[in-house]
Amino acid sequence: MERGTYFDFYEVGTGIYAAIVHDGAGALGNAGIVDLGDRTLVFDTTQSIPAAQELKNVAKKLTGQEASLVVNSHRHNDHVLGNQVFADATIISTEVTRSVMANRLPAFLEFAKAHPEYPNQIRNRLSDASLSDQGRWEVERDLGDTEHLAAHLPEYVPTLPTLCFENQMHIYGSAREAQLLTYGSAHSASDAFMYLPEDKVLFVGDLAFIGYHPSMADGNPELWVTILGRILELEFDTVIAGHGPVGNRSHVEQTKHYVEHFIETARSNSETVNADGIPIEYRDWRGESVYFGNLKFLNGRYGRS
Repeated sequence: MERGTYFDFYEVGTGIYAAIVHDGAGALGNAGIVDLGDRTLVFDTTQSIPAAQELKNVAKKLTGQEASLVVNSHRHNDHVLGNQVFADATIISTEVTRSVMANRLPAFLEFAKAHPEYPNQIRNRLSDASLSDQGRWEVERDLGDTEHLAAHLPEYVPTLPTLCFENQMHIYGSAREAQLLTYGSAHSASDAFMYLPEDKVLFVGDLAFIGYHPSMADGNPELWVTILGRILELEFDTVIAGHGPVGNRSHVEQTKHYVEHFIETARSNSETVNADGIPIEYRDWRGESVYFGNLKFLNGRYGRS
């Protein structure tokens, strides 16, 4: 393991590295580095320019060459705002992801630059005496990431993917094959993942979360369950999710069960889903506000708001 300012870098296979973020340091989303042999690929670029630069530097150090390929798993800022650091590389996404980024990324940056005081809204939440320990951890993490983003706002330039695919793209390097796949909308409008079949490694972006509550409000929970079922048909042992430590098949199954739990409860209950407490099996997960946001979203989705 190599420790950086923004990530811990783990070699999960020969020439395959998981970049696991330091919570609250600014990067927010995990990333990956893959040595294809004749080329180096980076999976996701985080929300931080300095973190993306660290990712770029470490990729060159570990593989001996600059990253020439970059994959954006989906459109959320914590996976794409670092793209400008890799402007000389070919940046790949689905057509849908690029389209949504083209509409929303400039608008987000314009809004954020016009409201540099917005981290104060998060800081003020720290005075809430009713915060649980998990809730306070989440606010402190969010504040650190948001202050980092705000400090670098003048530097951001919206940088879109330059190569898109519809359903799949196979990249054949001299050392290994990387398959880029999408089965549609799950966590976001379009979610892609990378499968390294010879190594049995998956980089899934935010299709799975490990030890964190997965947010549902920007996607399609029903399709998410179906998509995770299809992913589980693949042969893999190691999973790098968008949030959380390096995992395995059981963590994909766990995310699937989590989403199923919400859907089944919201569909079956005549009353709104109980928001009094988080089920014990998810109580240790980070991001408890996301849990309650999911309740609100699904209650509204099934007409129980």
